[in-house]
Amino acid sequence: MESFFSNSGAEISVNVDPGSFLRNMQTLSRDMRTAVTHALSVVARELLQDARLYVPVLTGRLRDSGRVENMPTMSDAVVAFNVVYGGDQIDYAIRQHEVPFNHPSLGFFGPAQYLEKPLRQNYQFYLALFTVEVQIALARRYPNAIG
Repeated sequence: MESFFSNSGAEISVNVDPGSFLRNMQTLSRDMRTAVTHALSVVARELLQDARLYVPVLTGRLRDSGRVENMPTMSDAVVAFNVVYGGDQIDYAIRQHEVPFNHPSLGFFGPAQYLEKPLRQNYQFYLALFTVEVQIALARRYPNAIG
């Protein structure tokens, strides 16, 4: 950037190399995707931990089956993770999620919507956590950027 002063005021000019500009934008885009992927995975793991408090427990197999899966997407602009319970050996996870777990003879009752409940309750926290994680990741990559 060049600047100079004259009788009519200050003038600032910037010379931009289009090739360099595009390379820098591609790097920034890649770094942003990396930061967003990291932040979303942190939020998904936090949701998994919070959901564990609500997952009905009889044997513990359903609760222990919880995991975070990185979901493939059709677009580089989309990052997605799933918080999942169940699997081949635990085929009742969806039913258990949708219907309250009531076994009076066992003395145990558990809420339905064990994933949705913590997501709704903690949505603002997850949003703030996501934002902070993106900011931290980008600040590490670009420590001299304007903050």
